[in-house]
Amino acid sequence: MRNAAKAIRQGDLENALDLISNVLRRIDGESPPKDWMDESSERDDLATGVLILISLTELELIGD
Repeated sequence: MRNAAKAIRQGDLENALDLISNVLRRIDGESPPKDWMDESSERDDLATGVLILISLTELELIGD
């Protein structure tokens, strides 16, 4: 997420989107790849936040 934030600051939204999507794959409750977190409401809340961030980044890409 730190690298994604850096990419966003630099205007590299496609790279940021790739990085954020990789995070989602690690907290989506599906394998592979193995999730970083066990099933919990916290993991679900984090995944929801990451999905929102992906949507906002995609909207910014469309607007460019």
